[in-house]
Amino acid sequence: MFIEIRRFRIICMVAAVVDLQITMGNEMNYFEVRSKSLADSEKLGFPRADILPILDEELVIRPVEEIIDRALVLSVVVAVSYGFPRNKALSWLEKESLTDSLSSLELKFVKSSSQLSQVFQVQVEALCAFAWGLGYLPTLDFSAASPNHLVSVFPDFKVLESARRFREKARLLPVSDMVSALDLAYCLHWGISHARLGGGIVPGKVPPHVIVERHRALEWMFSSVDWDDISLDT
Repeated sequence: MFIEIRRFRIICMVAAVVDLQITMGNEMNYFEVRSKSLADSEKLGFPRADILPILDEELVIRPVEEIIDRALVLSVVVAVSYGFPRNKALSWLEKESLTDSLSSLELKFVKSSSQLSQVFQVQVEALCAFAWGLGYLPTLDFSAASPNHLVSVFPDFKVLESARRFREKARLLPVSDMVSALDLAYCLHWGISHARLGGGIVPGKVPPHVIVERHRALEWMFSSVDWDDISLDT
């Protein structure tokens, strides 16, 4: 009996060591992440953001269902900003039980405020980041704007397609990939802000909103605040 108990304890100890090794092996080296971001920034024509602090090692990504809901809500809001009828958008959101997922600003816009159209038109780039993070795009290329076929990733609002197809096919990428993209977006955004403050030419091959809005989406995925309250300080 004593031998069996001892053997059981040894097995448990070995299992614990293996679990610890696996856990340690999966930990990200945030300094290596930053080193790659700085190198990639230079390749994209941006200055090195050496002064930026390393990302918080306690980053926790939101549940995939929450990310899916945010992507779906934003997709219909962006559609409205490009002319999709507000009444149909509200009807679709209600049918999909997504009305409560609208941010305060989104709700105001979808109900009545056409003055906010430009605010949401540029957020198509946030949709690009969501589509990538959910496995719908092979890459998140910071040297190019969102691809023309991005709209086909999301439900076809013209025929009021349900969100079922989108939900079933969504697969969250490894967190390490998401963190790397967030860190790169952070560094690139700093380069834009730095140039603006210094009165210089904004770097990069794409309009600044491409970087900023992708940064917004990636930041939100690792935060616990509302969409309207995301801080993009650099």
